[in-house]
Amino acid sequence: MALLEIKHITKTFQDVCALQDITCSFDKGIYGLIGANGAGKSTLFKILTTSLIPDEGEILYQGTSIQQLKQEYRSHIGYMPQNQKGYGQLSAYQFLYYIAALKGLKNNETKRQIIELAEKVHLENDLHRKIKNFSGGMRQRLLFMQALLGNPDILILDEPTAGLDPYERIIMRNHIFDISHNKTVIIATHVMQDIEYIADEILLLKKGKLIFQGKSELLIEQMEGYVHEKQIALSELENYQKQYQIVRMIRVNKGIRIRYLSNEKQEGSVGADLEDVYLHTMIDS
Repeated sequence: MALLEIKHITKTFQDVCALQDITCSFDKGIYGLIGANGAGKSTLFKILTTSLIPDEGEILYQGTSIQQLKQEYRSHIGYMPQNQKGYGQLSAYQFLYYIAALKGLKNNETKRQIIELAEKVHLENDLHRKIKNFSGGMRQRLLFMQALLGNPDILILDEPTAGLDPYERIIMRNHIFDISHNKTVIIATHVMQDIEYIADEILLLKKGKLIFQGKSELLIEQMEGYVHEKQIALSELENYQKQYQIVRMIRVNKGIRIRYLSNEKQEGSVGADLEDVYLHTMIDS
């Protein structure tokens, strides 16, 4: 029996089916939830965090419906939203203390956890600064901290590196990996590098349907023969753009080096990565 089971979840808004018969399961480890805008990721997260009720299906925590467990289940959840508005006038400490109170933590435990978590994410010297004066990276680390309050065993992270520069993304990714031991971590992201090296499993969500759950290696193996790199003259680029899906372009001395996806297997392919998988699977041609 898996720690968390999603069984035949369907959710419709007016005439739009946001999720269609979603069934999957989660145990301890890191799971990357991949999907384009509108794929249903946010709807699934809202159902997982009990802020939405599905039209059909159920979610089980350790074999019991979360609708039956209610607050007991919510005490096991740590949720990091993509962004948080309305708390700019509070200091980081005040914000965290407020979140801890909502989670039912006692005062002494709240103080201890805030200090420990601030040291882990390197915000110990900024706890009494107002949030409105925080940089984007500091805000994301603060949201990450509040998700960890209460030591939940399930972490749900919605675009945890949104708006961060490459260096800050690496820092956040390392924080996620460091705290993932003995937890279930579900990450929704558009940035494949965020999960390529740390996710135990990948879930692909497309237009409300779950089309894959499994090891990233299986997805990458399926791309063999479809990914190519070639140096071309700049004058040839438009023709290649009409024929193929261009993944990356790098200017070189005598033209441009492109990485592209072919519609059919071809000789001379190169190794694929998750970004190739995303573009090949998720983007309609």
